[in-house]
Amino acid sequence: MVVSERAAPGIASLSGGSAGVPVADGWLFVVHDALQIGVHRRYSHRFLLLDSTFTLAGVSPPFHFSGAEVEYCCGAAPRGSELILSFGIEDRAAALAVMELDEVLDLLEPPTNRSR
Repeated sequence: MVVSERAAPGIASLSGGSAGVPVADGWLFVVHDALQIGVHRRYSHRFLLLDSTFTLAGVSPPFHFSGAEVEYCCGAAPRGSELILSFGIEDRAAALAVMELDEVLDLLEPPTNRSR
């Protein structure tokens, strides 16, 4: 079944990224947003939490991995208490980021409280 609903305010411009990682409250994803600045694009990322009904339950503030203009997170995998993220940099290099899953979940805000 395909369900189509309007995106919550402020997230309509977000695009895909990682596959979902199962967490206690649902599924955690990394998505990206691209801001056009002249002829350049600047990418930022956010974590999204979807609950067990795939309803948006949490959104992180925007973040960058390396500070490069072009970054793209395409993989997320749990490893014990950690979250391993793979991402590309400037379409020329690949890297891994290791984060504590609890710290990532602490970044999430209810979607209605997002002012960024």
